[in-house]
Amino acid sequence: MDNSSLSSGWQQLGIGPECRGYASTADSVMPATGSGSSQLFSHQLLKRIGSNNVSTVYGLINSSLNGAGGCFSCSMRQTNALYLYNDAGTAPVGLVVPFLGRTISNSQCSINGINFRVTSSGNQLTIAVPITFSGSFLGLKRVYGYATDRRES
Repeated sequence: MDNSSLSSGWQQLGIGPECRGYASTADSVMPATGSGSSQLFSHQLLKRIGSNNVSTVYGLINSSLNGAGGCFSCSMRQTNALYLYNDAGTAPVGLVVPFLGRTISNSQCSINGINFRVTSSGNQLTIAVPITFSGSFLGLKRVYGYATDRRES
C-alpha cells in the first residue's frame, strides 16, 4: 500500500507443495509449482520508484486466502526480519534474519534464517524464504503475496 492507499492486494503467485498506479506489485514467486517437504520460495516485487520504498511483504501458502492453518509470513524491509505467524494466523511466533541459523515454526511449516535472503536491484526486490513443510500440511496449496509501501511522514 502506498501513500495514496494503493496496494497490490493479495495476488495468487503460484501453487505450492504437492503440486504446482505506483503501488508495489507482488509480481511472482519462484518456483511457481513444486512438491516435497521443503522449498526455497523467492518472492519478486517491483516498485516503480525504487525497491527501498517497499515496507512490508507478506507471503501465504495455504489452500485458501486465510492465514489460519497456513504458512503465513511477513518480511519487514527496514529491518530485513521475517516473522512467521502462529497456527491461527493472528500473531508472530518469532523472527529470523538473513544468514543466522535460527529456526521458527508453526504446525504447518518452519523457516530457517541460514538461507533467508533479501536483495534489491533498482526497482526489483527479491525475498528468498526457505520453507520446510510439516508432514500434516499435505495437499494442493496456493501461494499468495502482498506488498505495502513505506509511508512518508
